[in-house]
Parts: sequence; C-alpha cells; structure tokens
Amino acid sequence: MRTLWFVAITLTLASWSGARAQTRPEALPEWREFTSEAGGFSVKFPGTPVVGQAPIEKGPVTFTRFTHSLEIGKGLSFEADYMDTPPGYGEADLSLEGGISGLIRSMTTSGATLLTKDTIVRGTCEGREATLLLHPPGSSKTGFGQGRIFNSGQRFYFMVFVSSEDSPAVREMARTFFESFTIKGGCTKLIAPVEADALKTSKEEFRGVIDATTGWVKVDDDRLGISVLMPGAVSHEIDQSQVKPFTLTHHTFINSKDGNVYSAEVIGEYPPGFHSGQTSYLTVMDLTVYALKKNMEPIGFVFTPLRDLRAGQYPGREFAIASERLRSAGRAQVYVTPKHVYVFIAFAHDQGVTLKLLDRFFGSIRILPN
Repeated sequence: MRTLWFVAITLTLASWSGARAQTRPEALPEWREFTSEAGGFSVKFPGTPVVGQAPIEKGPVTFTRFTHSLEIGKGLSFEADYMDTPPGYGEADLSLEGGISGLIRSMTTSGATLLTKDTIVRGTCEGREATLLLHPPGSSKTGFGQGRIFNSGQRFYFMVFVSSEDSPAVREMARTFFESFTIKGGCTKLIAPVEADALKTSKEEFRGVIDATTGWVKVDDDRLGISVLMPGAVSHEIDQSQVKPFTLTHHTFINSKDGNVYSAEVIGEYPPGFHSGQTSYLTVMDLTVYALKKNMEPIGFVFTPLRDLRAGQYPGREFAIASERLRSAGRAQVYVTPKHVYVFIAFAHDQGVTLKLLDRFFGSIRILPN
C-alpha cells in the first residue's frame, strides 16, 4: 500500500487576530479594479492596495510572495498575493490542499471555527476555498474570514478576506472581492519538467531479526527513526522521486499475504527549517491524510477518525479504515516529525487474523522523533 510523498505550500495569516470592529461596511470607499501586470491578474479592492514582497523559507528554498493588501481601519483586510515555485516543488493538488489547510490551521489554532471547505472552479482555474467564523481576542463580536487559493503552472494565487464583524453586508463585501478576481488568460496545468535521470527506485527483501517473544520480523532502522514488528517476510521498497528543490525518499516496508497487509512508510528527510511551528506540522499531517485517502478511497476504504496521537512533542493521528468492496478492516496511523512523515497501515479480511494481531502491530510501533 503506497501513499504520496510531497513538498507542499502552506499559507498562514498572522494579522487577523488583532482586528477590532471600528469600520462599518457602509463607510467603504468605492470599489476599484486593480491590475497586476507582473502577476497576470486583476481584482477589485475598496481602495488602493499596498504592494510589497515577503520572503518565505522552506528549508533550503526561499520563495518570494508578492503581496497586494488593503486594510480599512482595524476591522477589515483584503489581500491578493501570488508566488512562483521552482520545478519539482510538489504536486499541484497537494499544494492547493496545503495552502488552504495552512490558512485554516492558522485561524483555528487561534480560536476560529471552520464553516466550509470546498473545491472551487472558475473557468479554467481550479482551487480551494474556506470560510471561517473568527473570535478576535478582547472582543465579544464574531468576525468572518474567507480564503482562496488557485494554481496555474508553477504559480499559486492566494486571496484572504478578514472582518472583525460578521453580517450579510460583510459577506457581500467578501463575495464582491473574491468574484472580481481574474487570472489573465486563465489557468494552465503545464509545469516545468524535473531531472528524470536522477530518480531511483529499488526493491529488496528486508532481512530483520526475529522477535523472540512473538516470532514476528522486527523492522528496525535508526537512520529512519523507526521500529515495528510484522508477522512475516518483509519487502522494502525505496523510491526517490524528488531531486529538486531538495531530495525526498520514500521507504515502504510491507508484509502482504492473502489480502492481509501490514505496512510502514517513511518519507524524508525534510531539511532543517522546513517546519516553522506547530501549524506547519499539523498542515503536513492534514496533507498526509489527504494523500492517504486519495490513494485508498478508490479501492473502497472509508476513514473514520479515532484519536489524536503524539510522537514526543510531535503530532499523530489514528483512523479506523474499512472497505466493503475488499471485505477488509483495520487501522491507520500518521505522524509528522521534523525530518520525517510516518504512515502505518494494517488491514485484514482473513477471519484468522484477529484484532489482537492488529493491536500487536500498532502496539510495537516506536518512533525516534529526531
């Protein structure tokens, strides 16, 4: 069972939480169309936006985010930005998911409530959208936030609207802002190629020691920070599919017999500085689960959240998984640490495979959160 590995763009918003309701919607200036020739887009602002640049660092890679923002009083803000990414930087679908997940996480960790999260299509452009209720510190009023992200080739467009009040008039302002956004010439799915000759794939039988207590094979790799037991012969697959902007390698240790599967996957190493804080870990967690579902739902698996987990100070999550089509059931766990993403999956349809054996697999998991 194989998931996807990735480097994803995350979008954060730090300014909304300090908003105060001092500007009423009826006090807005006239809407004006703003055009960015360099960014290839146009959008309406209720005033003249401030144009700037902001560096974003992800490990060894530095992006430039080109910002176009307008704040009215301390209660309203509008922002439309774009950013170009180098060849090999992630898959568009995952980066879109990462962008909206980053926005959601940056708000909900500060007390906001998610209202909607959807895939949206505008002409040839596909993206993600989220709306949230905001709870600004020190205010008894409820605010409103909305964000969108689109992709065109190597370029990503971000839009954010924040109001420290929520009302029909506020939501109409948000609608006017978002629906006025146009990308010149529409969006393209064309991307720059990467160095295919540098990619490597290998497969080998893993020769682990036999655990004296259980008789299972012990998969133990200090370099990957993993230790787990599997009930029989283990295959070790190694894929290196990303070379730029930095190398990512995908290790899969798997035992599969008669439709019963035990799998441990490790994706990494992510470079120092890739994660900027707890929101980053949680966003990568969201993306890993998204990729896992994208891989397993087509064969009938349904995911049911069970509980949050920890590997040291780093987040994990557990799900029940079941497929009526395969007549199989089991569990999945995901963890995110500074250097690696870990995915553990076990499911069975053999009546001889009991829950006790699945519990033995998950109970044997040890992670070194390096």
